[in-house]
Amino acid sequence: EASIPERASWCQTPPMDEEDPNCVKLTITGNFQRVSSADTQTAEEALFARHPDMKLWPRGHKWLILELKPTSLFLLDAYGGAKHIPVEEFMRAEPAPAPKKLPPPRPATGRPPFFERARRARWLVHSSRWGTLGTTSVHLFGAPFGSAISFSDGADDEATGRIFMYLTKMDAAAQDIAASSSSVASFTLTEMPLGVCKRVCAEDPTCARITLTGPVRVVNGTDTQLARDALFSRHPAMARWPAEHHFEFYELHIETIFFLDMYGGAKPLELAEYWKAYGSAPTMP
Repeated sequence: EASIPERASWCQTPPMDEEDPNCVKLTITGNFQRVSSADTQTAEEALFARHPDMKLWPRGHKWLILELKPTSLFLLDAYGGAKHIPVEEFMRAEPAPAPKKLPPPRPATGRPPFFERARRARWLVHSSRWGTLGTTSVHLFGAPFGSAISFSDGADDEATGRIFMYLTKMDAAAQDIAASSSSVASFTLTEMPLGVCKRVCAEDPTCARITLTGPVRVVNGTDTQLARDALFSRHPAMARWPAEHHFEFYELHIETIFFLDMYGGAKPLELAEYWKAYGSAPTMP
């Protein structure tokens, strides 16, 4: 729900937070299939109506129209944990009325130009409040699973570049992480929620997006206070989350970075460049 412009401010207004169960989250897993010729027109009309700039994308790039065929849906819209929604029930449901239009979010400031890739990547990480954590699902027998997770890399005036999260073992993502100490997760952010992409859609290369990968581990030692300060300063509601849910601080230990902020395709960003952009690399545990 935090990705819907008309609802984003509600999810951010204390005592709410993007990770709060009342800020609705839906994870759909399934198989991507190329749209058949019979459905091509329907798919194009659906896409171009919502994303008119797609019609102007270069034909030479040989775009494919794909459809995600759902095999499972998990919905979190209230306290008590995510619930499985039968695919048949989802497909039969009538869509709810669109939310009331509200002013768009105030654009984030200070975005570096596209040719300063490392600084822009660090700006995106520091300016963002939530992202999609991709794990290998134990509930879905190894299928990829995406979870909308609040995070912070530091207080407003302290950008560390590190990815801190506050999770409970009641959460599917934390269960996936605990299932294997050697598993690697991904964390993806886009500039779209920051109000700087103007009229282009989220898939446009000029609307930057970053994917960071690496293992996710529980924070220990002196970094615990750093993680607490980073998260609670940006997400004050976290300090009041139920103690009986046994929340812990986690960190994504970044090993690889793919960054796209201009035409030409996503390219790896060297870790040394990423850490150097706003200072030196942190001392990793």
